[in-house]
Amino acid sequence: MIESIFLKDDSFIKLSLPVKAIAFYKNKSLNLISNKWSKQGIEELNSLQRNTDLFNNDDRYIVAHFCYEYGASFLDHIDEDSLLGVWLEFSHSEEWSPDEVESQLELLDAPLEKNYNKAFQKGYDHLLKGDCYQFNLTFPFKFKTNLKCFEEVANSLFLKRKNLGEFAMVTNLGPIGVLASNSPECLFKISEDHIETRPIKGTRRVSHFENEEAAWEDLKNSSKDQAELYMISDLLRNDLNKLSPYVKVANKKVRLDVPELIHQYSEIILPREKVSNLNLFQMMEALFPGGSITGAPKKRVFQILKKIEEEKRGFYCGSTFLNYKNTKQCSINIRTSFINLEDGLLSYHAGGGITVKSNWESEYLEMISKVKSFVSAFSHGPIDQIKASNLNKNTNNFGHLSI
Repeated sequence: MIESIFLKDDSFIKLSLPVKAIAFYKNKSLNLISNKWSKQGIEELNSLQRNTDLFNNDDRYIVAHFCYEYGASFLDHIDEDSLLGVWLEFSHSEEWSPDEVESQLELLDAPLEKNYNKAFQKGYDHLLKGDCYQFNLTFPFKFKTNLKCFEEVANSLFLKRKNLGEFAMVTNLGPIGVLASNSPECLFKISEDHIETRPIKGTRRVSHFENEEAAWEDLKNSSKDQAELYMISDLLRNDLNKLSPYVKVANKKVRLDVPELIHQYSEIILPREKVSNLNLFQMMEALFPGGSITGAPKKRVFQILKKIEEEKRGFYCGSTFLNYKNTKQCSINIRTSFINLEDGLLSYHAGGGITVKSNWESEYLEMISKVKSFVSAFSHGPIDQIKASNLNKNTNNFGHLSI
């Protein structure tokens, strides 16, 4: 059953009874309701976006999940077999609340130190050559999950309210699988007065410090992390400038607390009065994929990452657009997993931004911290941790390093 649940203010909203549910590739699409293929590809996906006005009222319930690879339509060439996105329109809305659930994850596969270091050095060489100024390197992690159905996945993500990111959402994509995102990051949000984007750059694990305040002081005073944040903030300011020249950085550095971690982000805004009209495609063309999860300059980094990362990112580092009543917003899908319920496999990616001031060991550990944050929010039961697992950095024998 195609359905979606998301956090809205202090409530959970469940959307169901889809009238449209289509998965798009370059030159074809799959109707997720009838399970039939057609020859409508990316142009139809773009057309749906062009017909979605971001400024005027729209009573449709729309959830659109864009894969990271959709960014190739703006920055590179599109692979024939890459899933680009899923467009959903629902006819029914209701409030929903989570139930207790036992949920554990068993780590099956994680990037080895040597593999991470190899990819890091390839990207770092591009930094030294001047091909780019920052790149966001990510790796996949594979888990075994005991969750058997969509409702259990939703319960697992939403059970601990304090652990949820602003853009937390779970969607059942039928034959494709289940997407669970606990993202705190905003690609764009439309308010009554302005358009805003909030790139995140910089992370500290609270347990590595005396307390949260000490972690925040260390992060906000880090010249490396500040340079990384300001570089991407400038990139996002330039992206929004494609829509109008009246863009400003409203807040340069803001604290963001998520489970076990502290981040920093900037807030960049464009007054609505400076843009006469705007549809979803125009917005995605300007901003997607998010600069914080690619790098600078965006186009060149997108091409570099395609060569050095182990596998396609898919929904991870893509974006989720929501049109619901007065809400028009789009996340960046970090802290995002994809679950195949038939075989009980959960795929999760993590990573971070690399600059010339980075060293591979600290970046590797930051990536691990982000995995731990997701697991902490997603696992429940007698053992509130990854079941019998670890992240051993040097071998595939996951028996020593507890997550």
